[in-house]
Amino acid sequence: MKRKFSIYIPGRSALLYLRLTLPLVILEGIFILISYLVDRQTDVLLAFDTWSMAFYDYLAAILVAVLLAIVADAIELERKKRNGE
Repeated sequence: MKRKFSIYIPGRSALLYLRLTLPLVILEGIFILISYLVDRQTDVLLAFDTWSMAFYDYLAAILVAVLLAIVADAIELERKKRNGE
């Protein structure tokens, strides 16, 4: 028999949180990229030095958004277990 693989779908609170935060994080990434490219036209090394930390901050923002969605999903699952649903 073939085994069906099920894909885990997070709860409503995690999906709502991701729907709100991920577009904001994507906009932040676009603005960082545009600012970097504008500064790169004048001085490549200065632009890299200035915007390299912003890139790390951008990656941290993505990581925080995903981890908070996981926490929100875990809280929702725990609440469902306690209520007996």
